[in-house]
Amino acid sequence: MRIALIDASFPINTRNQKYIDSLRKNYPDADIKVIAWKRDGIERIIPEYHDVYYSKAAYGNLVVKLLKLKGFYNFIVERLKQFQPDVIIASHWEALLMAPANLKSSPLIIYENLDVPTGPYPIRKLTEILEKRKLRKTNLIVHASRFFKELYPIDIPQIVLENKSQFNFEMKENCIHEPLVFSYIGTVRYRDIFKNFLTACNCFSNIEVKVFGSGQDLNYLKEFAANMKNVSFYGAYNFSQIPSLYESSDVVWAAYPNKDFNVVYAISNKFHESLSCGKPCIYADNTKLGDYVRQHGIGYTVDPYSVDDIKKVISHIIDNKDELAEYKRTITKHKADEKSWDDDFMQIVDFINSNVKYSTK
Repeated sequence: MRIALIDASFPINTRNQKYIDSLRKNYPDADIKVIAWKRDGIERIIPEYHDVYYSKAAYGNLVVKLLKLKGFYNFIVERLKQFQPDVIIASHWEALLMAPANLKSSPLIIYENLDVPTGPYPIRKLTEILEKRKLRKTNLIVHASRFFKELYPIDIPQIVLENKSQFNFEMKENCIHEPLVFSYIGTVRYRDIFKNFLTACNCFSNIEVKVFGSGQDLNYLKEFAANMKNVSFYGAYNFSQIPSLYESSDVVWAAYPNKDFNVVYAISNKFHESLSCGKPCIYADNTKLGDYVRQHGIGYTVDPYSVDDIKKVISHIIDNKDELAEYKRTITKHKADEKSWDDDFMQIVDFINSNVKYSTK
């Protein structure tokens, strides 16, 4: 069997790498190809199973990206005509728009709905129209968030495959640090909201703030927090270090800009890391995820645009450490009801097996 995964960035994201690893586990004899777009000038090693399109387009610049999609589309069509896949996995809506459906191999098209269309209203509505048209020739939608499904009331098979943690965390029941440690673990971005978080934390001398990760806003925020004595930046980390970073934390900041349409419906990787390690996160209010964690007592919510509201939540956590311990126990119980990534991925395997004829020779 031949499987192609399309990703409009390089390196491909960690979720798509999990896709590749899971496909190889279930189809060890399959020929798997990744078609990706290298949009920066950074030199990197290209895996042999990658076909990479080279054209600069700054990340975060939607206009430039849209202008250059045609070149990437031509590259995709050329490579897929040569490869003739049995299955195409289109990661993100832009990859779906460029996935050709008229190949001789008549491939099964799986839409990996990583993020729903977002941006200014006119652009979002146009993207949604284009996406809807392309979905007519799509065989399966895989949602990266349980909350995306309600946005797609259409007659196409749909499953949910969230980016669940594959780490085996060992939670220590009564491990609460003194002083309390509030951490951020991930790509350092959304500078304005991050500034609100750091500003609020700086009002408390009895907590410690640890920022783990790199990103486009790291240098800016390091300069912004230069005189904040309780804030430390640790830079980039290896994926394997994530368990120890959570172990060194009491609460993790996971509040993103809830004015973004996608953020309202998305589910954070930190949510599943939180479940695995038993450490609660602070999420943005007025989001589906924020409502969910509040209803189940497994996290905190905050208005990320309000320094005063962030201070209020931090003060509440400091004054209610017994509640913090209870949250950890509730999170552990909630984790027991969640299936694993491997269990959920079997839905994709079953769908492929039911719809693709291939030889195991």
